[in-house]
Amino acid sequence: GGPEKPEQERASVLEGNLFRDSGSVHLFANYIVRHIQPRPSEGSQCSYNPAEDYTEALLTHARLHVFAARYELQELRDICLFKLLHLLHAVPLYKDRIGDIVRLFNFVLGTDAGLCENIITMLRHYVIRHLGLFLRNKGFQILLREQPSLAVLLLDTLGNGLYLGLC
Repeated sequence: GGPEKPEQERASVLEGNLFRDSGSVHLFANYIVRHIQPRPSEGSQCSYNPAEDYTEALLTHARLHVFAARYELQELRDICLFKLLHLLHAVPLYKDRIGDIVRLFNFVLGTDAGLCENIITMLRHYVIRHLGLFLRNKGFQILLREQPSLAVLLLDTLGNGLYLGLC
């Protein structure tokens, strides 16, 4: 029975997580675009279809962010990060959509880390918020094996920066 519920209902709530609640997302979003006038829109306010694949939308924001970072287009870079943050927050996370995020992680981890540092940080918080769901996903398990540094980053996020400080 019944329709599948978004995984947000079972998410971990951690102090300091960017995705802790709508207030923390909006606080971070406001910080990202604090110097941009007029303020960019948050994107679609409609409901999102759980069966739809959002990989291309996520990757488009990430690719444009990398382009903007590479060519030092700060406002464009920040707008892309802002849009990506809101898309991650707005789209309900279902177990069948974890692959969208895994593909995004694959992209950013395969790109110059300096260009994707902010996206990687955002994704670390997102994954920690939904860690139980991600750990059960085969694609994410493969990603962790292929990118062992990701496990270190996630542990550091869980420990609020203490893990890497101990290494």
